[in-house]
Amino acid sequence: MSEAYIALDLETTGLDPHSDEIIEIAAVRFRGGEVADTFHTLVQPHRPLPLRIQSLTGIAQHDLDAAPALAMVLGDLLSFIGPSPIVGQSVGFDLGFLSERGISLANPVFDTCELATILLPTLPDYRLST
Repeated sequence: MSEAYIALDLETTGLDPHSDEIIEIAAVRFRGGEVADTFHTLVQPHRPLPLRIQSLTGIAQHDLDAAPALAMVLGDLLSFIGPSPIVGQSVGFDLGFLSERGISLANPVFDTCELATILLPTLPDYRLST
């Protein structure tokens, strides 16, 4: 059986891991190029969701009102990730938010943006959509 990889993505109330909050966590376990499992949850922030973030993410305040607190979902997330390598676009952003909340992962990390700049240096940009 081939090794599993975890694709990780967070949505947040802003860009500062010290003052902004996680509002959505999504992770996909890939094994042998196939989706093996998924993890998804919305997370209730401790303040109103800025309109610009609602527009950017498509997440509305009412979507978060009944969502669990971050502390209630972190254990499940950590169990889902386990020791698997983590893959993500500019994944340092996501890991920085988790680290600020006391979650330091020792997993191998592969940043798709960084890899793309090394492997495909002539691309016009390195956005995920590209």
